[in-house]
Amino acid sequence: MLKKLFIICTFILTTNLYSQWYWQNPLPQGNDLNDVHMLNSNTIIAIGDFGTVLKTTNDGVTWNRINMGTDIDFQSMHFVNERIGYIMGGQGIIFKTVDGGETWQTLYVNISTSYHSIYFVNENSGFVCGYFGHILKTTDGGLTWEKKSSKTVNTLTNIYFINEDVGFAIGKEGTITKTTDGGENWKGITIGLDIELKSIYFVNDSTGWVVGNPGKIFNTTDGGTIWNQRYSNSGINLSFIWFIDEDNGSVFGSRNLITSDGGITWSPGNYVDNYFLSISFVDSLNGWGVGKNGRMSKTLDGGVTWTDLPNINYSQFRIVCFVNKDVGFVGDFNRGRVFKTTNGGSTWTRILNSTSVWNIYFKDEENGYVLVNNNVLKTSDGGTTLDTLYFDRYAYFSSATYVENCIWIIGGDKIYRSTDDGLSWIKDTVKVKMYQTSIFFVNKQTGWSVGTKGDVMKSVDGGNTWISQISGTQKILRSVHFSDENNGWICGDSGMILHTSNGGEKWEMQITGVTSILTSIYFKNSQQGWAAGLYGTMLMTTNGGGEWKKQKTQTTNDLYKIFFVDNNTGWAVGDYGTILKTTNGGVTFVEEEKELPTEFVLYQNYPNPFNPSTTIEYTIPTLTFGVPSREGNTRGVLVTLKVYDVLGREVTTLVNKYQQPGKYSVGFRMQNGELSSGVYFYRLTADNYSETRKMVI
Repeated sequence: MLKKLFIICTFILTTNLYSQWYWQNPLPQGNDLNDVHMLNSNTIIAIGDFGTVLKTTNDGVTWNRINMGTDIDFQSMHFVNERIGYIMGGQGIIFKTVDGGETWQTLYVNISTSYHSIYFVNENSGFVCGYFGHILKTTDGGLTWEKKSSKTVNTLTNIYFINEDVGFAIGKEGTITKTTDGGENWKGITIGLDIELKSIYFVNDSTGWVVGNPGKIFNTTDGGTIWNQRYSNSGINLSFIWFIDEDNGSVFGSRNLITSDGGITWSPGNYVDNYFLSISFVDSLNGWGVGKNGRMSKTLDGGVTWTDLPNINYSQFRIVCFVNKDVGFVGDFNRGRVFKTTNGGSTWTRILNSTSVWNIYFKDEENGYVLVNNNVLKTSDGGTTLDTLYFDRYAYFSSATYVENCIWIIGGDKIYRSTDDGLSWIKDTVKVKMYQTSIFFVNKQTGWSVGTKGDVMKSVDGGNTWISQISGTQKILRSVHFSDENNGWICGDSGMILHTSNGGEKWEMQITGVTSILTSIYFKNSQQGWAAGLYGTMLMTTNGGGEWKKQKTQTTNDLYKIFFVDNNTGWAVGDYGTILKTTNGGVTFVEEEKELPTEFVLYQNYPNPFNPSTTIEYTIPTLTFGVPSREGNTRGVLVTLKVYDVLGREVTTLVNKYQQPGKYSVGFRMQNGELSSGVYFYRLTADNYSETRKMVI
């Protein structure tokens, strides 16, 4: 049914399937962004993995995520003008817009394979290239496609045209193939078998550049017949090249290189903190770059300097802990940083720079503990100051558990325990020689520790003595959690979850339906729980694990820890600064019968209260009215969405345009404290409909 709806509803902005895990960091999201295009100085569209399409109409002050109804990776995008553009999806799926990216139509290439690049020379004629040397051409705006002989069987990664007649496709094994008759015929050459060419750019009809991996730059001065190597460094990867003029150019990838003498010499650029995959300039000075892990950057001086969107992107989060819905903490394993939020994760403030952070626990908003390598730190002022509570130079702490004034910490084959809030400590060596990965106590007496070879140990005397339990597996066990003395779960490698209902006397395997490594498991009671893992895996059960359902997190970033304050509100953290939040337990809603909305609805913004950003959603119903466009089509109804202060003064206009039926999502982000805290209102007006809701900063 969903596939049928997807085919029928070709011009709907949002899909009937949407996830209830949403990004809190990085913002606006953290998936790889593979292409970007500036329609004008204010309007920019970026695309990326997991069906990501982002659009701004105010030069990046706010970004709206357009739900395309798919989670396939988008690799390439091309706009003919400010209205007409195309996105290349996987397996021959193409999305087309004729209104500047507000709505998208689904088109299909008749040959199913992996395509990597799309380019249109005018409104009707365009090309795609991809696996096994495929080049396809359309002359009717993407409705039909014809295969052309590329003269190669190598994978083609990028296609580019100087004008309507002359174009190039580049790819693996140093392949460059050229056309001079509008793509009807192609002639191929090879410039190096060990190179995968990634990007091509021509300054004029004669002078062009290509870059590839490992770390090579080539140049032509005769329109692409002969290519000469101008730079080589096998230790780097290069993904994109662009020139302002014949002399000044930049290359991006794992390193930024610049030239000011037409490529005779290349030197390190100023921007070294981003792996750009694509850049776009609206003129010689103003441009945007996008890349790995959702990084988005802006330049006002032709690429000499770049300014990132604010985030904490490079953190590798391994731990998350919340005291309540507002106050919480996350820990960065690689850089030893701890961040704190007091507004449910809308904003984060760094409170600690140290070494690897393994564990965080707070009893309340003021009193807590932080484990960093071989140190136990304690705070009594919410993290403003952190003092060393315990230190063992030979230890390597990896997990901890807390019950009232009792603390247990594991490191290798050692267990450290305190019964007086850390004032004194006892160090024990477990009898079973195991590398412990996780420890959990359900009360002051009863707890479990698990390890790397399927080892499970249990204590019923507060950790004084431990007895081995049989897990039934030799796989690595990575996280253990109990809801009471009887019901417990362990997760580990190969998508494994073990369950016991008798305190560990017997462990039974549960069916998860996944094979990825599961790194964290958390239960709020004996029935409702979650498990998270690598590649963005998130599982949920409402019957104690009798059935595990996979949730959509909208990312493939590895997740390492989950934490819930109640049955609905939780967080998941992981690589590349990933912080995800849910306020409904992560449930994904599927509305199978409602192909189009039947009424106007303005939803409550989320999160609310917020600082600095929130999301507003609304629906436009199926229309029996509408304003005809110049082409004779109905362009929908005029929609305005505005924000007002408590005195009724207009703060900003978020939407003011004609829109088709569908569900829309708009982001509202406050920059640099430009609005004071308090109550604001947002009003949706369309046709004879008007509704106002309240939000709080």
